[in-house]
Amino acid sequence: MSKKLVVSGLTDTIFLSNIRKNGTMNTQGREDKTDEAIRAVANHMIGKSRGKAGFEYSFPGIGTLSWTNETGGNPDGKA
Repeated sequence: MSKKLVVSGLTDTIFLSNIRKNGTMNTQGREDKTDEAIRAVANHMIGKSRGKAGFEYSFPGIGTLSWTNETGGNPDGKA
């Protein structure tokens, strides 16, 4: 089995989990990685927006994920 980040449709929690051959998440041994995933995305978007007012990803027909620079810091409290 391979490990992947997956989102639970029931709880909206991001898990690192083994994926079965049929593509479903194995609930045994899964780890909640929600906070770590959100921090990683925020830091990624900060990096992408350096020297700009912000950065965004658009998902046509679904929505837009955007970052607006305010302080120049990052979610980990480091400059």
